[in-house]
Parts: sequence; C-alpha cells; structure tokens
Amino acid sequence: MKKKLLICVAACSLSLPVFSVDFMDKLKNALPGAPAGKPSVPGQNTGKPEMPTAAPNGNVALVAPGASAAGSGNGSVDDVCKAVFGKPFKEKKLSAAPEELVKKYFKMSADFDKVLYQGINVQYSGTLISISSHVDDIKEKNIKNLTDSFLANPSIGMLAQVIEYAEKGDGFVPPRDPEPSEKADAQTLLAMIMMQYPQLLIDKAMVMNTLKLAEKGQSGLAVAFIARAYMYGDYASQNMNTFAAYIARSSSKYQVKLASQSVFYAIEKAPQNWNDRNNFIELMKSGQGVKESFDKQKNAASAQGGDLNLKAIKLMDEGDSIDQLTLEALGAGPKMAEIRAKGEMLKKEGDGSADIIKIKVFQSEQAANVVSDLLKANPKLDSEAKQKFEKANQIRLDNVTKLYNIVGEIGMQFFSGNIGQVLSTGPLVKQYHKNSCTLLYRQIEMAKMTGTPVQLKSAVEMQKDL
Repeated sequence: MKKKLLICVAACSLSLPVFSVDFMDKLKNALPGAPAGKPSVPGQNTGKPEMPTAAPNGNVALVAPGASAAGSGNGSVDDVCKAVFGKPFKEKKLSAAPEELVKKYFKMSADFDKVLYQGINVQYSGTLISISSHVDDIKEKNIKNLTDSFLANPSIGMLAQVIEYAEKGDGFVPPRDPEPSEKADAQTLLAMIMMQYPQLLIDKAMVMNTLKLAEKGQSGLAVAFIARAYMYGDYASQNMNTFAAYIARSSSKYQVKLASQSVFYAIEKAPQNWNDRNNFIELMKSGQGVKESFDKQKNAASAQGGDLNLKAIKLMDEGDSIDQLTLEALGAGPKMAEIRAKGEMLKKEGDGSADIIKIKVFQSEQAANVVSDLLKANPKLDSEAKQKFEKANQIRLDNVTKLYNIVGEIGMQFFSGNIGQVLSTGPLVKQYHKNSCTLLYRQIEMAKMTGTPVQLKSAVEMQKDL
C-alpha cells in the first residue's frame, strides 16, 4: 500500500495549527501578567532523560568521508540525511582557547566530548524536549546553521563557537524584519545546550539568566522557553499565571511553533488548582477551532503510536540484512556474523523492545566501522559483487527514508501524550538513523570509486514509491 512520505524530523515540524500574533495578543490581555521581580530558580532539574543514547564507537562525530556541511549533491539522500551532517555557518574567531570558553559555563572533564556525543539525542519531558526538536524556531539563518552543525558534531570546538556568538555576536535587531538578533538566537541556543546537558552545568541558574538575555534581543523562542520553565517548574518555580503571560508574548513579533505547542500541552496538563485554568481553556477553544484540530491530530498520533517500537525494529532488522548484503559484496561477509554474535550476547542481558533497539544501534555502528575500513582499502569489485552492492545501496536508501518517517512519528507521539515511548525510543531511533545515513554516504562514495551505478531518486519520486 502506498504511503506518503512524512517530511518531519522533530516535534516542532508537525503541521499543527499555529496561533496568530493577534490571537496571542488576545491571550496576553485576557490573563494576569507576570509577577514583578526576577524568577526564582530551584536547585533540582525534574526533566530527566529516561534512556541514554548508545555510546560512540570511538569517534566524536560520524561524518561520512566526502560529505560536507554544504551538501554532497546526492539529491534525495541529502533530503533525508541533511540534519546528520550539519550546514555551513560563518566560523567566528575565538577570543580564547575553546576549553577556556566552555569552562565558563560547564564542568570540564577528560571525556567531555564523549559526553556531548552520547547526550545529543536525549529527550526530556520539561522546558526543553531536545535541541533537535526546536531547530525550526531558531530564526537567524547563520545561528540555525550553527545549531545544525552542533547537532552533527557535538564537541568542545563547536560549543566554543556557540559561546563566542552568544557573548560577542552581532546584537543588531532588524528594524523591519520580525527576527531576533544573531546574538539573541545564539544565546537561546546556548541555553538549549545547557538544558540538553544539565549534569554538566556549573550553575543551573545560568539557563534562565541566558534566556533573559536572549529575550532582550527579541528571541521569541527564548520567551517560549521561559514560559515553559514556569509551566514545568524545572528551571523556575512553577507558576501557571507567569507561564500564560510569557507564552502570550513569545509570538508577539513572529510565530513561534513551540509557543503554540506549549499552549496545547497546557490545555491538556494544566493543574486543576490553577485559578485561571478554565479561563485559559475557554480562551484557547475560541481560537478558530484550533483545539478541535489539535484533538484530531492528537488522536491520530495516539492510534499510530502503539507499535512504534515494532515499526523501528522491523526497519532495523531490514538494516541488518542490508549490512549483510553490503559486506558480502565487499568480500567481508563473515564480519556480519561477528557483529550479530556480539549483539546476541547483549540481548541476553536486556529485556524489552527498547533494549533490542539499543542493540540494533550498536550493530549499525559496528557495521559502519567495517565499511569505513573497507573504503580506506579501495576495494576492487567484480561484476557479481557490483550487482550486490548496487542492490544494497538502493535498499539502504529506501530503508533510510522509512526511518526518517519514523523519526517524524516520534515527534507526533509528544502530542499524543505518549511521552514515555518518545523518551525511551526516540534517542535510539535518531541515533540509528544517523548511523544509517553515515553508512549510506560511505556506500555511495564507495560505489563511485568502484564504478557501481547509484540510482538516486528525488524526494517527489520517493513520495510516489512509499
């Protein structure tokens, strides 16, 4: 049965209704304002990850040889893998050594780069979901590209670039365009990184302090995060009136998707003892049927979500077969048996579908290492091997595209209320998708080296095939 490709990589890229600036003004005028004084910041973060991502295989970042941030010219592959390798941004000359900049905010350690890599896909139920979930709301183009590049290569060097922009970026706010300054969006990104790695922060109060600076530079996303901090109570004392006041202002200059999503979540989860709860809900319901639209999408997501793990495992099983075919074509078939044997040993220690997915991530990383080593050896393929390799490449492209679809469904689960499954499965599926993209780029490069045909499709053609 044909199925349309879902072009969605995170919760905030869903086609949920977005409240207009006028509607947010109506909310701002109808509900009490924020109390005077600075927000108090408690000492403990309640938004903790449920499942860590798989450990790296010795590399800080899995960037395929020949795949640059500017894109590889591989058409449909870039469409579904572009977030894996980052985008070009204007590199800033650092005012100090990278480590000196980073230790202003974070507790440094010998394995700091490794911790950044391991935690990049962790998802939270709190002010921040994950960095990747909020990229669309970064407005300034250069900082958005910087965000993509940090996601592709979470490291001390990249974090130092973020800090340099946050401290010394251009503070110019366009007078006509509804856009924050470069510095404000960089400060918002720095706060997002702080929330992505709360265990590394020197002082948790830095999150709200940094968001407040970004607010001054007219970052709507920063205001939405401040609002959410008051709703969740993880980076500020929980206060729903203050949440309502801030969330109404977050889209005053331009639409912020996270603001609308937060309103929907507040409708569902607002505490019963909130005095203005009914007023808030009634006001939301008056917004041109947006509540009904949200409920419809929420129910659809909930109906699809029960077998998310099973869908992911099915695609990962297919990935195992692709790895086998690839290694056979390259004359390294027995290597796959070794990888599977290690996976079986790990499986005996685990229990449940999330553990199976974690093992699949491990196996995909092992296969990527083998293919990388073979690529360095510049192998020569006979006609039969080329046929196998061509078939493996085409199946891999289809598999990666379907994985991209699953990553989109993970975003949908956030709105269905199925948070537990998103937190446990989401980071692992994203890591597997990253590994698969890395393998695909390496196989395409090897195909070009060996003269093997590579049949790439456009995104439109893939939509017709799925």
